[in-house]
Amino acid sequence: MALGAVHFLANMIDHRFCGFHLSESQKAAVYEYLETLNEDFLPILMSHCIGETSFPKYMYSAAFRKTRPITWWKSINPVNAREFEWQKLKFNSIKCCHQLLTAIESTAEINASFQRLDWFNQN
Repeated sequence: MALGAVHFLANMIDHRFCGFHLSESQKAAVYEYLETLNEDFLPILMSHCIGETSFPKYMYSAAFRKTRPITWWKSINPVNAREFEWQKLKFNSIKCCHQLLTAIESTAEINASFQRLDWFNQN
């Protein structure tokens, strides 16, 4: 009951889950939330979640499941990087992923993460 769009977004960002077990309404909440947070990241996330050819297939293999999600995102280099203007968006995308994937699981820390995400959105 305490889970919201930001939690579902973290699930979708994680290369081990890609939002596979989220409902369509949960995914819709993520996309709506992401439009307010960082709309440039939206097509990247969608391509990542559906396993589009923009992301190398080997990065989703069992061997890479042992990799921390933030390490995975830092090392990713989409095949069609020009389609996303990846080099331009990489810093802000990784900054967003880092905020979501390194949040501590207490109410106070989650609230602080939301405030940092709001700051990220403004800067």
